[in-house]
Amino acid sequence: MLCQYNIIDSKLIFRKKMPRDKKKYTLDDEKKIKLLEESRIINLATINKNGLPHLVPMWFILDANNEINFTSYHKSQKIINLKRDKRIVIMLESGTQYEELHGLVMEGEAEISTDKELVITIMNQITEKYKTKRDRQDIAKQANKRVNVKIKVKKIVSWDIGKS
Repeated sequence: MLCQYNIIDSKLIFRKKMPRDKKKYTLDDEKKIKLLEESRIINLATINKNGLPHLVPMWFILDANNEINFTSYHKSQKIINLKRDKRIVIMLESGTQYEELHGLVMEGEAEISTDKELVITIMNQITEKYKTKRDRQDIAKQANKRVNVKIKVKKIVSWDIGKS
């Protein structure tokens, strides 16, 4: 176990320090891509007007450059937040037992596009990935109200507890 802690009076009390060699516990690039390819949901955080995080689960796809894309209604809170502040953070993780836990956090900036053809392309790819029952006409109708967001990653932090 990397660290143990107790909660006393609503405070975390750590008994062991995390190892200094953090690289030992990180995912290699191949495992990062595999996790992204196999994951179905990202937890996405934007910054609300009051400075607090707005956290939502999102479906997504990886494009040909392994960049994360998702679509959303242009009036959604996350898009309103991103138009005001392009900073974005996503997290994804996997594993059910402690020893299996691995994941990553990606910090970056959102690139918002209103290009209808791009929105349709990404929506079609999401429909295929998630096996939804949307038809192409429905997607085309929705595309007018949606935007595509591509995440331009600036920093990645990953972990693989199983390496300990």
